[in-house]
Amino acid sequence: MHLSTEPRTCTLKYVRSVLVLLLSFLAFAGSAQIPGEFYYNGEKPISLQGEWKFAPDTFLSYDGVLKDSLAFNVGVPGDWNIRKQDSSFFGPRGYGTYFVKILFDSNADISNLAIRIPEVSLAYSVYVDDQLVETVGKPGKNSEEEVARIDDLVIELPPIQGSSIYLILHISNFSYSYGGLFYPPKFGNEDDIRLEKERYNTIKLLILGTVIILAIYMLYVYLRLKKETFRVYFAIICLVLFLHTLATGDMPLLDIFPLLSWSIVKKFAFISFFLIASSNGKFLLELYPNYLRSKLINIYAIISLIAVLFALIVPVSISAYLIIPFQLTSVLMGIYFFESLIRATYARENGARFLLVGYAFAFFTGVVDILSAQYVIPAPRVAHYGMFAYILTMTVVMAMKYVDALRKNESIAESLSLSNELLERNIEDRTKKLKVQNEVIDAKNKELENALKEKDDLMAIVAHDLKAPFSQIEELSRLLKDEGKSTKNQATYLEMIQKITQNARNVIENLVFIRSYQSDTFSPEIRSFDPKAFFEAKMAAYLPEAKKKNIAIEHGHSIKGKKISSDESALDRIVDNLLSNAIKFSPEGSKIVMEMLEDDDVYVFRVKDYGEGFSAEDKKLAFQKFQKLSTKPTGGELSTGLGLSIVKTLVEKLNGEINLVSEKGKGAEFVVRIPKKPTLVEGSN
Repeated sequence: MHLSTEPRTCTLKYVRSVLVLLLSFLAFAGSAQIPGEFYYNGEKPISLQGEWKFAPDTFLSYDGVLKDSLAFNVGVPGDWNIRKQDSSFFGPRGYGTYFVKILFDSNADISNLAIRIPEVSLAYSVYVDDQLVETVGKPGKNSEEEVARIDDLVIELPPIQGSSIYLILHISNFSYSYGGLFYPPKFGNEDDIRLEKERYNTIKLLILGTVIILAIYMLYVYLRLKKETFRVYFAIICLVLFLHTLATGDMPLLDIFPLLSWSIVKKFAFISFFLIASSNGKFLLELYPNYLRSKLINIYAIISLIAVLFALIVPVSISAYLIIPFQLTSVLMGIYFFESLIRATYARENGARFLLVGYAFAFFTGVVDILSAQYVIPAPRVAHYGMFAYILTMTVVMAMKYVDALRKNESIAESLSLSNELLERNIEDRTKKLKVQNEVIDAKNKELENALKEKDDLMAIVAHDLKAPFSQIEELSRLLKDEGKSTKNQATYLEMIQKITQNARNVIENLVFIRSYQSDTFSPEIRSFDPKAFFEAKMAAYLPEAKKKNIAIEHGHSIKGKKISSDESALDRIVDNLLSNAIKFSPEGSKIVMEMLEDDDVYVFRVKDYGEGFSAEDKKLAFQKFQKLSTKPTGGELSTGLGLSIVKTLVEKLNGEINLVSEKGKGAEFVVRIPKKPTLVEGSN
């Protein structure tokens, strides 16, 4: 496959941009801190991240801490695979004392203090001065004395007296390949710390719930249709993310199964990590086979499975040594996936642009997590947010593929209809070939029946099962954005995710509407309603949207009666589509005219814009489904080609008529006439 040098130049630009972001992150300078001391002013919880005192090969008492003769400075977070002051090496297995002094502001409220301690390897006791307040597992001076245990706890501290305390941790590790304080503890008001943890857990639960629903849904679709295996790999990615989120960070798996062994939790974390990159590679290979090397992806998948088997069989202390090599290969494979998606985007492959946005977010947050895990940069774990964003864009791309399948089915149906017409016109002249022609007709009818059945199956599945997940996705994106803790780049990506999700949900809703309105069972509900309130509600709904593009809406209505009788829901949908289209295809700084008029026996709804308008060819196709016209939205908005088809269907159901007046370059005017005395068209009931 021959590619020009231009996409490779584009690739280098993307890679350089990512490297600049990473280097900027690395250049972040933390706040100054006196080694072994932290200051608490009582306003909000503080992270005890920085220099602690560490005394190896001893469990210091409070008096020993005060003497401070054996301790030296170590960084937290970090492990204790370090060199001691005498230049001897302190390896992963052993025991020691971490301690730090916390000074209080004279005005600080110290009546209800607590400390949150994430994962510590591999057993520890917590002391405040000389008082023992909590023990996780049982720290010991040898492997026989130690009882290994990991947990994420919020520990309530005893009443504090004085202006300072010493926080002392006795830690031992004789079972794992790394020991020490892996994450910085949080210190502060107990209510604030618990609230912070609950908020974090709530976000995680929303992510996990949405992810598992999407996984089950995609597996169900695949089992029903027995095609498009990328759905299987998508479900695997969701399940792997689900497992990894349960077994890392604050480890929700231990909340569900509190007696679970620490080694099993670690095995789950390792297995899910080994599978993330390879399952993503298989998904991308199925989606864009021309831009990835199948041999490379399959080899990496085999290596990942071997690593999974290794992690299942051997002790955790040994399989942990695979983490760093897999972190490195994950970054290298991630760059390869990045380059492949950029080439697919440049080639205008369907959905590649959206997928690239989500993958960029996942890749960046994944690299941040890897650097944080190796204590290169001080950063919270955010990879599950990035993976969630990536899963959202995957879902959007698969929805786009579904729309394309519908368009192909429509094309097949139209082609078959034309063939039948030609056959009927020439039936007398082609009597001798009737047998052959009948065979062609039978074959095409069978093809149409299969296509329509597949379309109906897909429509039913997506329309009824995918709306709820997209609503959850949109709500979660808003929740993440409102959290206010995102970086500028993350906020931008969240806004893009929310916009993409809204667009996708609009596509699904339009599919539901067109299917419902065109069915023989649809019957308009004629009721009386206030036309003034209806008109004002429409203006209130669309003025903010128009304001975003600096578009003025000139509006007015001249209906004299206080009540009119029609299907309010149908009229609402008609006006929504016309106003939305007018805003979508109007340039910034232009205007739109919206009027409700009364003329003899009809009500008239008039919407006029001053955009590019319709060409003669566009006017012929304007009210057909899934038509992409020559005029494009002026703000890059999504256009599915269903809006005007829905409008025409509803107008006809109400026994009305719609006219389009437009010339290319001179805007467009839609005029809808609905009878004052509604009479339903035949077949509406």
